[in-house]
Amino acid sequence: MKTYLIITGTIFGLIAVGHVFELLFHWQTLMSDRWFTLGVTLIIIVSGILCIWAWVLLKAAQRSASMSSGAGNTLH
Repeated sequence: MKTYLIITGTIFGLIAVGHVFELLFHWQTLMSDRWFTLGVTLIIIVSGILCIWAWVLLKAAQRSASMSSGAGNTLH
């Protein structure tokens, strides 16, 4: 599952960054159509949220794995 979360977080992050660059470099063209600009902004927001969510889940999975493996070692 960790590999899946890393790949998913990376892909959604690249999608978000790519659309941010598209918005920055082609803003004059995009501003001529409000609905297209709204769509690009929505893609940036959704893919950014999915990227962050994947990395948060990865960190939570790593913490729970380290807690479960370390719990048996702390008992005397």
